Amino acid sequence: ICDNEEEENNNNVEKSVLASYYSNRAASHLQILQYQEALDDCQKAIQEDPTFVKAYFRQAKVFTILGRLPEALKAYSMGLVHDPNHATAIKDRQHVETLQKRFALACELLLNNKKKKTNQQARQALLQIDAVLKDCPMWREALLKRLDCLVRLATPTRTQEAYALSTKLMRLGMPSSALNDELILLRSKCLFQQGALDDAMKHLRQVLSGDPDNKAAMTFLKQIRNLKKTKEQADTHYRSKQFKEAIEQYTAAIIELCPDDIVSVRSKLYFNRAACHNGLRQHDECIADCTSAIDLDKDYTKAYHRRAASNLLVGGKAACQSAVNDYEHLLQQCGEDEERD
Repeated sequence: ICDNEEEENNNNVEKSVLASYYSNRAASHLQILQYQEALDDCQKAIQEDPTFVKAYFRQAKVFTILGRLPEALKAYSMGLVHDPNHATAIKDRQHVETLQKRFALACELLLNNKKKKTNQQARQALLQIDAVLKDCPMWREALLKRLDCLVRLATPTRTQEAYALSTKLMRLGMPSSALNDELILLRSKCLFQQGALDDAMKHLRQVLSGDPDNKAAMTFLKQIRNLKKTKEQADTHYRSKQFKEAIEQYTAAIIELCPDDIVSVRSKLYFNRAACHNGLRQHDECIADCTSAIDLDKDYTKAYHRRAASNLLVGGKAACQSAVNDYEHLLQQCGEDEERD
């Protein structure tokens, strides 16, 4: 009997040692961002010694990084069965529950944002998502929600950030076809906001090729097609010096077809309409449209130049001073560009 007990004790010691080896290797995998390998080694450690609590807690940490929060909570609970007074694990488990609540709140805010069509909820949702991603940096669904927030905010800086994030997510890949379609749809919105209408339509066709009944993609594709068609008609009229007809088409595009948050396209539409007014010697209207273009894009060099030229033609002290201000802005902009070069 003594020999059997000793042998059993030796086996338990050996399993405990093996479990520690697997757990330590899991920690090494985690350091070099090999998450699945880390999970595999944690599971091997648990199989060798089901009482080895470090493996459970390390496993929970990896699940948290990946955004697999229900599995993280389960791992914490399993470890706490063997060490119910582990203060750090108790605190970490509570934090995971908070992360779940933050993510749910972000989703609710985005839903409200869609209904109310304001940016306030999108900004609040972004704050919640960013807090979640500090602990769950590889949670792809949370990253997708962050992309959604950025697209809805639609400022030039946010659009650029959104496009970069969409590229990252496409390289990572999405865990389901539905999420992949959502990613491509959001990326198409980034491209639309940047004025790349053809590329946006290409992405939407990709969604529809796999899901012909996707209403969001179909509606968005029709919207871009109508805008592109109207803009091309206006451009044709402008090239033919049919300025009145071009103004009508550009106006229809601005008022009826181009959303307010698509600032890159709207600024170009305003500038193109300004060029038509210039062709008709309607300089006050040209100045107004150039100002609208500049309000949307503070770095729109051509709009500053066109507005300054029209102000000089209008004449008068105030108009000439406005022209001077625009030319000074252009000179300053050129100086900044030279410094960057």
